[in-house]
Amino acid sequence: MDWYLASFLIFIGIVAILIYAKREKITNRYYIFYRYDTKKGIKLIDKIARWNPKFWRYFGSFGVFVGFCAMFFGIYYILNSYVIYFTRPQAFIPSVSLVIPVPFENLTFVPGFLGVPFWYWLIPITILVFFHEGMHGIMARVEKIRIKTLGLFLLTVIPGAFVEPDEKQLKKANWKAKMRIFAAGSNINILIGLFFIFLLLWIYLPHYYDDSLGFSSYTILENKTKLPAQLNNLTGAIYSVNGERVRSIHDLAEIMNKTKPGDIIEIRTVKGNVIAPLFNVVVLGNERFKDYKIKTANIKGRAIIGIASFYDVKSLKNDVSNPDLINFLTGILIWMSIINIGVGVINMLPIKPLDGGLMIEALSERFSPHHKDKIVKLVSTFFLLVLIGDFLMGFL
Repeated sequence: MDWYLASFLIFIGIVAILIYAKREKITNRYYIFYRYDTKKGIKLIDKIARWNPKFWRYFGSFGVFVGFCAMFFGIYYILNSYVIYFTRPQAFIPSVSLVIPVPFENLTFVPGFLGVPFWYWLIPITILVFFHEGMHGIMARVEKIRIKTLGLFLLTVIPGAFVEPDEKQLKKANWKAKMRIFAAGSNINILIGLFFIFLLLWIYLPHYYDDSLGFSSYTILENKTKLPAQLNNLTGAIYSVNGERVRSIHDLAEIMNKTKPGDIIEIRTVKGNVIAPLFNVVVLGNERFKDYKIKTANIKGRAIIGIASFYDVKSLKNDVSNPDLINFLTGILIWMSIINIGVGVINMLPIKPLDGGLMIEALSERFSPHHKDKIVKLVSTFFLLVLIGDFLMGFL
């Protein structure tokens, strides 16, 4: 049996045993949903909040700034996908997809759904909800709002956590306090995501991984003439040309400048399973190499192979010991950054009951209390339809 599937089944079995063992303490159960309430952890949150209330208020105000930046970025990103869909439909990629766990090792993608290997999904999600809800709780206590209960829930295999403040006290809090509380969860998620991106791009990946040059399309001439790369079905990332390593578009350009039209060049490419994309970087696992001999074309006196749309590709260095462990850890770190930032941004969209919608409600309560409900309903409905539309366009 595939070890990845086996570990998934073992996890499901352990969760089932725990649910059965703790069945008397489960406060809410409904077929695939289980909720467990507890007072444990409230004292710890109180202690952290009392450590330096002034610092936490500054941190909370910074979180409001981060929250609005995330809100505007999310709105721009989604609206821009509409522009791409109507102007360059061939380049359209939905800006919103459901990230779901799958019980196997390979990343899968279908319109609207991104299947992430189960452990790459579960570990980041667990850390995300722990810090997200914990920060909500800390800011609530800083603002003198009582926490009624903490808890965990499970929806099938999707874990979650919650901090339940005293709703009456929260309702009476001033608008600034509400803003700090509502923004706190996404703020810490985005900061965690940015930290892991810094760690990956500047420390971790350069230490364990080599660079290659990926490309996503062939160059097509106006007369539809096929160039050498397409004629030879060149695939994978460019690893070397004539034995010279290619780590960037600059390296490839230097080699091609020394090549004459009609020369036969030896190209080695690297392929593998995509662990994860990180911005314009794709990280591969289970690397495989393939060699090609290609005769370059003559285009205006220059040697051309005919590839375009470049991006960075990372594959493990040859001297890395225990590559399976390194690739697994890499997947965890990359998805930690992607999921934390993705959830942080989506949660800041101005759609109630998302935290971004609650921030808009707090602002409306302060500056237009008589029209608060209408403003929140109008803004939430509009952006919810925009979000759903972007998701559905992926199926067209």
